[in-house]
Amino acid sequence: MGRYIAPSELPLNEDGSVFHLHLKKGQLADKVILVGDPARVNMVASFFDKGSIECDVQSREFHTITGKYNGQRVSCVSHGIGTDNIDIVLTELDALVNINFETREVCDTLKSLTIVRVGTSDKSESHGKRAWHCNRIEFLGHHQTPFCGKPALYLKI
Repeated sequence: MGRYIAPSELPLNEDGSVFHLHLKKGQLADKVILVGDPARVNMVASFFDKGSIECDVQSREFHTITGKYNGQRVSCVSHGIGTDNIDIVLTELDALVNINFETREVCDTLKSLTIVRVGTSDKSESHGKRAWHCNRIEFLGHHQTPFCGKPALYLKI
């Protein structure tokens, strides 16, 4: 095993779930759709295969539904507002797949997630209504995850 992760660096809930997302090991798919608004998680999950939802967990602005889309396991996770929340979500997603919660050590073999950020431009028009633009994929950058150290690529569609 690898480096020890102190409870102050990765707090866990009494039920073994990560502190903010309240997700446990196995509840997250390898393919993740990130959205800002928690209400959008239900909208995205409405496209999942009928009867495939296996996990629906919400804590404040963090909402996760895991199910299948066209037979492939996928999770939709909301991060709320702001880059600080995105950092919290990406850190906890990384921990779910790359930390052994019993020993609190980084796993020897690191796992990468496919993460796509889906959202809007949130641009206000002159008449005060929000303009919804979802017509291109835009590279947002890399997030250096604290546990596995590998950058996580995230996109905006």
